[in-house]
Amino acid sequence: MAKLEISVLAGADTKGFLASLTTQIDRLEALLAKGNTAGVKDEYTDADVAQESVDAEESFDAPTTPAKAREKTKPKKLTVEDVNAACKTASAASNFKTVKKWLKENYEIDSVQELEADQYADVIAGLTELAEG
Repeated sequence: MAKLEISVLAGADTKGFLASLTTQIDRLEALLAKGNTAGVKDEYTDADVAQESVDAEESFDAPTTPAKAREKTKPKKLTVEDVNAACKTASAASNFKTVKKWLKENYEIDSVQELEADQYADVIAGLTELAEG
């Protein structure tokens, strides 16, 4: 039992390893419960183990409830703070006056507080271009 615990601790950083280990433990438990090994495959190929790891890893990644699945697919709602962060990034790449001028020319505003929520994505995209370009 101590060897099994050491193996778990040594390789526990990967989902594939844990999935493979779980599969092997399930097999051992089934053998012990039956008391015989007739018809049990003694050797497994790398392909067998790899497929089991993929199957098990997919089950680890699956959301446990439909609500959690929906949470992962919802796009993040942008806020004025996101626009401010984009302004800071663009200002660091060029300077504050350039960003202020760009906002005035493209959106006719003096402050990001004047933007409508549906404009946030476009402004952030534009500021990202300004910072890169």
